[in-house]
Amino acid sequence: TGILLLGLLGGRRTALAAGLVLFLALGPTPTWSGGAPLFTSPLAWLQELLPGLDRMHHPVRHSLLALPLLALGLGKLLARGPRWLPLGILPLALWLGTRMPIAATWEAPPEPQGAEAARWIHTSGPPGAVIDLTGGGGAALALQPLHRRALREGLRRRSLHPKPWTEAPALCDQGFGLILAIDRHGDLDIGPIVDRLGPPLRTGVFALCPSSDPAQSSAPPPE
Repeated sequence: TGILLLGLLGGRRTALAAGLVLFLALGPTPTWSGGAPLFTSPLAWLQELLPGLDRMHHPVRHSLLALPLLALGLGKLLARGPRWLPLGILPLALWLGTRMPIAATWEAPPEPQGAEAARWIHTSGPPGAVIDLTGGGGAALALQPLHRRALREGLRRRSLHPKPWTEAPALCDQGFGLILAIDRHGDLDIGPIVDRLGPPLRTGVFALCPSSDPAQSSAPPPE
């Protein structure tokens, strides 16, 4: 809405720049509430065409560039608009201020999902780095202080591609030893994991490599 108003009132360059960085902040495959991608953004095409651009993580950081642009645009809007405009914006600003405490106090469980499995890995699990199958970002990182292992996160909230159990030999050579499979969304099918790797060492923990046997680990793995 702010970008549209800027464009209508003559701040077209500012509106274009802010719109561009906000577009980049959506990332290559925008989703809604962590679900399936809604569409493929043109940013994905740019990542294919421009070498190195696909290594940019967390495109949402582009939104930080939009803040000074939007502030500049707001100044132009107030300067070119009617005198009563600041009084019209004030209620909106006050209402947005009441929304911030809600966002800042978002409820979270006292312990992350999979905490018991992560503690077991630290105290009793076989050596090797961990692949968190369903963890992406904060979900996986929340367990790392508990299992204290090198980590490969899912990067996708519901799946990790390619499936790690299909490339187990290569991953074992790289130092990975365990798969952490936490049913964070209520739709995790562990059948393919069991078929390929056997039953779990304990609930939510699978040995990726044949030698990943707790009986061979007499001491906790190094931190």
